[in-house]
Amino acid sequence: MQRTSMMALALATLIAPACKINGKDILSRPGGGSSSGSSGSSSSSSSSSSSSGGGDSSDHDAGGGDGGGGGATASGGGGGGDICKPLEDAGFDENVRRQDIAEHTTICDVVTIDPAPGVKKVGARKPGWCGEVAKLMPEGARTSWAHGPMSQIKEGRYWWDQTTLVLGALCVNPDDARVQEQTGYLYQYWVNQTGLTPEQLDGLFKYMGSYPAHETTLYADTMKAACKAFPAISSEASAHDKLLGEAVRSSLGCADRSGAPYWVSGGSSPDISWYVDAAAEPPSELLRSYVVMRCLGQPDEIGGQELAAYAVCGTDARALDAAKLEQEIAGYHELAKAHARTQHAIARKIAARYEAVARDKVKEDPAWQVLLYDAPAAAWKAWKADYKANQKVIDAERDYEALYFGPSRKAAKNCWAAPWRNLTAHVGAAKARSVLDAKHAMTDRIGTIILEHLVACADAEGMAQVHNAYGTVFASARPVRGPRFATFFAVIDALNEIKADRSKFPAEVSWFSRMFTGRSPVVSTGGSSLDSLDLAGSDKGGVVKSVKKSDGGLIVEFKTERWKDSTWDCKSTGEIIMFHSDGTPIYGQDCKYAGEEWVSQTHDPIWVDELMGAGIKPGAFVRSTSGAARHGNVFDAMPVEVWASKDKKQLVAYLGLEL
Repeated sequence: MQRTSMMALALATLIAPACKINGKDILSRPGGGSSSGSSGSSSSSSSSSSSSGGGDSSDHDAGGGDGGGGGATASGGGGGGDICKPLEDAGFDENVRRQDIAEHTTICDVVTIDPAPGVKKVGARKPGWCGEVAKLMPEGARTSWAHGPMSQIKEGRYWWDQTTLVLGALCVNPDDARVQEQTGYLYQYWVNQTGLTPEQLDGLFKYMGSYPAHETTLYADTMKAACKAFPAISSEASAHDKLLGEAVRSSLGCADRSGAPYWVSGGSSPDISWYVDAAAEPPSELLRSYVVMRCLGQPDEIGGQELAAYAVCGTDARALDAAKLEQEIAGYHELAKAHARTQHAIARKIAARYEAVARDKVKEDPAWQVLLYDAPAAAWKAWKADYKANQKVIDAERDYEALYFGPSRKAAKNCWAAPWRNLTAHVGAAKARSVLDAKHAMTDRIGTIILEHLVACADAEGMAQVHNAYGTVFASARPVRGPRFATFFAVIDALNEIKADRSKFPAEVSWFSRMFTGRSPVVSTGGSSLDSLDLAGSDKGGVVKSVKKSDGGLIVEFKTERWKDSTWDCKSTGEIIMFHSDGTPIYGQDCKYAGEEWVSQTHDPIWVDELMGAGIKPGAFVRSTSGAARHGNVFDAMPVEVWASKDKKQLVAYLGLEL
């Protein structure tokens, strides 16, 4: 009898016109009569059709508010007993009628979802999102449409798209006990995933509800309204503003054509770590959650490679603050708030999951304590101390960065005095006595920031040789930005120390090669090792014969001389300076004196910008690098090393910096 009823009901579905069914009206009809014009079908066939008729979020966007609809319950039905079960002593028409009632008023096969570990159970409750969804309800809408999508959600398949269909179906008859039971399980899935409350989720659900094969624009229209406050970034904007602005838009669903936010769409996304790391505090809590999600991801299992990412990003992950987010988004549209809260909540859940694994790992092996906590904490503390001691210098670089990458090239000019003064003072304070000392002073944690300022300014001022020379030094140095990049390299250094003692320690430096790929856009990255870098190249140098002023610079002529030149033996230190574009590391060099060799030549005359002429006078020994430009018959040059005399015992200037 059951099989016969199912076949007849399927046939009735094909030939009967669709109409909106009122559950109370159906239940009040006499037993044995069929419902005129019903579009009922069995719960099993409904499940199949609803799970295959979903579409994507852009096809089924509708929303809700407070529930409305019929009041029929699963235990009603005119013929007595549970409406979801056929009556053995009833006629064919009566059981078709009862199934029709069940299809439109209740959910006979509730899909259950257990609470995740540590998450409270969400009990049966009335949908809190149904106001607008109920208004958009199509003729013949059925509560049974919820079953198929809920089954896919439980399996973790297409959960964003399928949720929209469940939301609509649960609003057909929200007062029904089984509908409210299924509602509790839908909330449970989302609470498991996000940690948000059902009330918070309603702020999202009320705009998402839809129905299979029913076009609505509620979600799209609401997204359009919510995204007005976050317009597309101007083509003239700096890379800083573009990347951070698009990360915000992505987080809120404004950068995706279908309105799917970053916490849904995921996928590849630009590395914004360089720009977020301009200060210890990120530009926003929303961006902090974006960075954490991008860095950590949501792997099925957290192993050593995943913990390496947590070592680098764990400080931000542990700092996620829901209260700060609420202050930040207070003026957002309700839907934008919902997306922001959800992303932040998911980021916090990811962070908690990593933290639990990290703590267990530390108990197993104290070396992980160094990698995951001690090295990052020390790097972060050191950065804060550096900033406090050098705030004016660092703030000056950040302020100029905004001008340099801004829309106006004129605004970036007339910039030389500050970075040149700051770099001269910084390198001078280091009391450099050798070329290596000078390079190290220029590229320490503060020197590199000043150097970036100077390189950008040289470019804006059209000082090609200065830009090329200093830019090469900057590109060869370990990237320095803020506490996050400091942490990145501190963890790598700590791992190298561990591996030097324990070669089989289960972590590899190569794991870090794809992290923090963003670098300063001031110059192309990936220079050679700083210690072995010789900007003068094959130029053996010469003793200055005469110096004459000419056109804002100095014409330098040289004597014919014979002298001994030092040679050096350089070996890798094992310290990773940065990574090549293919992910292979660039190591520092340890250079040791390896003797001397005799050199004899008459150096060609050069023209040197007066700004770079420190220490150049008759009797001084100069090595330089020349460009293609000329002043008369003399090539323009950048002085690399200026020594007091040809014995090269006293270095007086490096790259124009007086020492």
